[in-house]
Amino acid sequence: MAASARPRVVVFDPLTSVMDWSYEMERRMLAEHGVDLVVPATPQEADEAVRDADVAIVSAIRGMKRENIEPLTNCVGLLCYSIGMNQVDAEAAAEKGIPVGNTPFCVDEVSDHALTLLLAAERRLIPWVQMVAAGNWDYANAPHKGIHKLKGRTLGIIGTGRIGSEIARKAAPFGYSLLGYDPWVESMKHGLQKVNLETLMAESDAIVLAPTLNPTSRNTINATSLGHIPAGRGVTLVNIARGGLVDEAALADALRSGRVGYAALDVRADEPPKPDNDPLTGSPNLIGTPHVAGLSVEAQEGLHVMAAEAALVMLRAAGRLPAGSATAATAAS
Repeated sequence: MAASARPRVVVFDPLTSVMDWSYEMERRMLAEHGVDLVVPATPQEADEAVRDADVAIVSAIRGMKRENIEPLTNCVGLLCYSIGMNQVDAEAAAEKGIPVGNTPFCVDEVSDHALTLLLAAERRLIPWVQMVAAGNWDYANAPHKGIHKLKGRTLGIIGTGRIGSEIARKAAPFGYSLLGYDPWVESMKHGLQKVNLETLMAESDAIVLAPTLNPTSRNTINATSLGHIPAGRGVTLVNIARGGLVDEAALADALRSGRVGYAALDVRADEPPKPDNDPLTGSPNLIGTPHVAGLSVEAQEGLHVMAAEAALVMLRAAGRLPAGSATAATAAS
């Protein structure tokens, strides 16, 4: 397929395949700058259309793997339709010299959800709600022994970028002492004390996972790191980042042993988990939400705008468009 005279942004794996979603805002914003948006109807159409795309927008529906990246002949940017960037094979993109960018559209929502799950887990909120719904007010025999006041507890945050730093800022007024682990961040904000992973696991009463998922962060929570938690500590563990950060079999062991007292997960290794092969099935000290931390009316609107603006940034950086007045929400990294 010959390259178009106008720059083309191709949505490689449209959300329209799984939900009611519209790309009309992106289409209008790009058209104002002489850029065409292509939303293929099938994966086969997408495979063909993306070959000579100037920019490809990638969600987690299919993701952009090496075999999808190697045939690209005209691409100057791969844009993740999310904050996370693990749906793109970064190594393959780097070999092709193609920048990868993201759309940090829901920092407030994800950090809010992290605090919501943290407080729900710390206060054992869901069991109390379930008791009342069943007409049971026998709190004396309910599982309240793991509840502690928040003031004076130590919260460890793994991944202290945009979201992790915002979680720290929002958690501080509750009286938490704050530890942070992030091998990519030199100076930490909002009272976070920079420590190594072993120290964070050993000294935290609650832990929130907020890093990006990449080959070095995959299974950060595993048998070894969980082994640094003192026996019987009953740590609260919250994950609002990516399920691949956690070795779920190791977490299941830690929930049974009491090293982890309660876990609250918005993300899982498999989404949805496979019922016949889920090590966390039946864990009484586990609550979860279905990967919804980033959702809000405002976030959805922001994603459309940021995606269009980020695509324009990529096109301008590559000289595919003249310098203009569009404000960039994010840039290729």
